[in-house]
Amino acid sequence: MENYLYFRKFRPASQVFTATAATQTVTITGVGGDDIDSTTETASITVTAVDDTNTDVGSTYTDITEAGQVTMLSKNGWTITNSIITIADITDTEDGYSLKTGDIVTVTLQQGLETSFAYPSSSWVSTTTTGTSTDVLFKSIKGTGNDTIAITHDSGADISGMISCALNVAKDENGDNDPTISTAPTGKMISVIDGGDGKTDILRGYQNLGITGLVYTPLAGY
Repeated sequence: MENYLYFRKFRPASQVFTATAATQTVTITGVGGDDIDSTTETASITVTAVDDTNTDVGSTYTDITEAGQVTMLSKNGWTITNSIITIADITDTEDGYSLKTGDIVTVTLQQGLETSFAYPSSSWVSTTTTGTSTDVLFKSIKGTGNDTIAITHDSGADISGMISCALNVAKDENGDNDPTISTAPTGKMISVIDGGDGKTDILRGYQNLGITGLVYTPLAGY
């Protein structure tokens, strides 16, 4: 058996926004450079009414009758692209909800499409650092070409050493990772970077590398 290297993108557990006039969008922040584009990463979106005067809500929802009333938006009532959530207004007479100044929008995130991923150590191809960015390449899950994990970190951070530790491989005479001289595999799931739930958990011994971003680029067509 061999190690599997596990990564999870930077994602907050939830975020809360206060609506302003004529605005139907909110932007999720703290995503480590890898924007959210799939609705599967969003567990729920609720609106807490600022008062009882909003009549511009779709027929899907209960009429607003009091301040503080919480409405869970329908999956058909919003979209997300580049971490920007756009809430349909009352022109969508079924699932729209026109926000009023002072309404509270709460977005709760969850595990979704490509939020996390893992690769066997035998799929590792290379680790290349340029300044404050390191590209870790693994053989594509599809079997042709490579998938890329781009990590943002402090200058001089030993990302290669972290990946080598997780791979559990030895070094060749030039000091490079060489899976052909791999040490005895442990057969474990090794959590390398876990940015979920608004926290940053890094492989033990490598917590001080200043890792602030992780962008996953698998081959197209998954």
